[in-house]
Amino acid sequence: MKKVSLTTALRAYAWETGGQAWELLQDPSLSVKLESMAAGGGEQRHYHRQSRQFFFILQGKALIETDGTVTTLHREEGLYVPEGSRHRIYNPFDREVRFLVISAPEIGNDRINLKDD
Repeated sequence: MKKVSLTTALRAYAWETGGQAWELLQDPSLSVKLESMAAGGGEQRHYHRQSRQFFFILQGKALIETDGTVTTLHREEGLYVPEGSRHRIYNPFDREVRFLVISAPEIGNDRINLKDD
């Protein structure tokens, strides 16, 4: 067992669209990341052939689009995204959002980006 904090995260990196991520657990069968997204930020619509994900909001609120349906997630709310579901998380609001992303199995190269309509 290993205790984890932001200062001991396995890896920290910035998103291309202004967000940040901290890998808290990285195992072939499971990944846990803490992510932050600035106001107005978002990710490209994509899907995973094998990975399932669970998004859980810790601070702020965000929108998650899954297969054309948009869901608002507030603090202490989460959403399960099954493998194959076309999705993206974004923050059209005026404050940063922080959230956990739990992926099983870990994403690795299992991300297929889609063109925005």
